[in-house]
Amino acid sequence: MSNLKLSKQGNELIKLYEEMVVDGYHRNDGYKVENTYNDFELKKFRNICKEHISNHSIKTVLDYGGGGSDWEAPNFEPTNGASAKQFFGVNKVTTFEPARNQMKKLKSDCVVCMDVLEHIFITDVPNLVDELFSLSINYLS
Repeated sequence: MSNLKLSKQGNELIKLYEEMVVDGYHRNDGYKVENTYNDFELKKFRNICKEHISNHSIKTVLDYGGGGSDWEAPNFEPTNGASAKQFFGVNKVTTFEPARNQMKKLKSDCVVCMDVLEHIFITDVPNLVDELFSLSINYLS
């Protein structure tokens, strides 16, 4: 398991994201956004990712920066109601999401990282990318 050390600014960003998850945030137009980071971003790219995951016999996944992703919830695939685990045919998923205090990072067949890098302090990006590769046994999606 990798222990990525973030910069001071990177840790400050994580604290802001933690607050946003709990309290939401106000946009410049005054609208308050609730349920921050609850989207399952992978859902938008499920068909593209399925090809790659299926072609590499992936059975374990690390969802790195998974937000509010729920791999067990029904209707990830709207046509048949399958969960994400069923849709991709994987056995085990671990979600790492520091803004939600989900801190486990297990080395897995595949690391999925959607909508993460733009939230990382710029000087931390190279080390984070190295960590993504170090946590993947077979494939990085």
